[in-house]
Amino acid sequence: MRTGRIIVVTGAQAAGKTTVGAALAALLPRSLHVDADEIQRMVVSGRARYDVPPSPAAEEQLRLRHDGALRLAELYADHGFDAVISDNLFGDHLTRLVRSALQRRREVYVVVLDLAPEVLRAREDERAKSGYTATVTPELLVRAVREETPRIGLWHDSARETVDQTARTLLERLPEGRITAI
Repeated sequence: MRTGRIIVVTGAQAAGKTTVGAALAALLPRSLHVDADEIQRMVVSGRARYDVPPSPAAEEQLRLRHDGALRLAELYADHGFDAVISDNLFGDHLTRLVRSALQRRREVYVVVLDLAPEVLRAREDERAKSGYTATVTPELLVRAVREETPRIGLWHDSARETVDQTARTLLERLPEGRITAI
């Protein structure tokens, strides 16, 4: 049995990570979508909100969230599933997750949904949930994505695409997102 791939879909809040990640997984013949937001929601008591600057508890919970998402993805990958992880993974957080997966000899792909702040703000206004605060703004997260995140994997602007178009484009271009070293 083949080992499945780990596919990480990241970007700022409202970039479409979860929706696109699920749509991409649906195009694969044997797949799992790991929405890291769901892992965070499993914290019933003592949840620390991630703000700027983050508290030590928020940093710890973010690391746990990323580790949990990767472990779940690896469990299914070991049984031949392609696992698509969607989460906010910027800078060292992305590097750490990818490095961890590579150390365990995983086939890893990274997709960064890279959208302009005004696109994110418009999408945020259309959503039922709110991810931005007075200190965590679209501009701040776009800077984090573009300036702090290593230029690895496939970077894609999906602003003018439907979810289905984005998922199909990412699947077609997925080989460009393969990471072999970091």
